[in-house]
Amino acid sequence: MAGSLRDQLLGAGLVSKDQANRSKAKARKKAGQMRKQKQAGKETEVDQAAAQRTKSIEAKKAKDQALNREREMIRQKKALKAQVRDILRRGRKNRDKAPLLHNFVLGKVIKTVAVNAEQNDQLARGVLAIVVFDERHHVVSRQTAERLLGLDSKLKVVMQDCDEELPEEDDPYADYQVPDDLNW
Repeated sequence: MAGSLRDQLLGAGLVSKDQANRSKAKARKKAGQMRKQKQAGKETEVDQAAAQRTKSIEAKKAKDQALNREREMIRQKKALKAQVRDILRRGRKNRDKAPLLHNFVLGKVIKTVAVNAEQNDQLARGVLAIVVFDERHHVVSRQTAERLLGLDSKLKVVMQDCDEELPEEDDPYADYQVPDDLNW
């Protein structure tokens, strides 16, 4: 009884050789199908794993790009702020301890800045302008203020119009001009 069950059944005469061969072919076919299913299952697992990896790589790449854009925006804002600070440092005309206080309107609030008499006159004529940056008031030339507005339109700048107002012909107070440098 050393042979396989098929050999034993053949030897006992319970099955014919043809039936044994068909049974063997059926078993081989079934084993082949099982092997193919097993490989297909592995391939789908491999495909799913590869798809998951590519998806995670793409997500990481998108996240990195967004982070890089944010960092670049922050870097540009810092560079712009440094450039504005440098221009103001070089073009600033007022000093903190000046004899006069010049009043100006910023939004709905009246603010003051320390200036000398000449700067007060130039502010009233529109030759100088006031730039608010880092919670400080800087008196700069009109050209510098316009340049700063070109760099950063969000800056708060107070400038008088340079045009001299001409009095109307039938104005009864035409002979009495109010000075622009009147302190209030």
